[in-house]
Amino acid sequence: MANWKYNLRFEGKMLRELINKEETMENIVAIYKQLITCLETWKKRLLETDKEDWEYDIEEMIEDLQCACPDMEDDSLDYEEQENLNYYLRDFYDMCDSARVWVGV
Repeated sequence: MANWKYNLRFEGKMLRELINKEETMENIVAIYKQLITCLETWKKRLLETDKEDWEYDIEEMIEDLQCACPDMEDDSLDYEEQENLNYYLRDFYDMCDSARVWVGV
């Protein structure tokens, strides 16, 4: 069993609940925002010894998510946004696994 260094129990639970909801553009946007919340929470909890290894990666992912998050006022949105979101979810969970971050379920 893995020895987790960080815990996103509540933030991760909220993320999981959003992922399990109906696939709508509003929910996709909510998932992006919750991913950002998870990353910001993790960044705040970073130990000094881990800042050099993870702070930049976390900041980069936050910026990527902010840019990728669909603008609900854009009339050209389509449901292929789910594919983009899945890409970011994979990256998020891979990074959390590498850094030993528990994401609640």
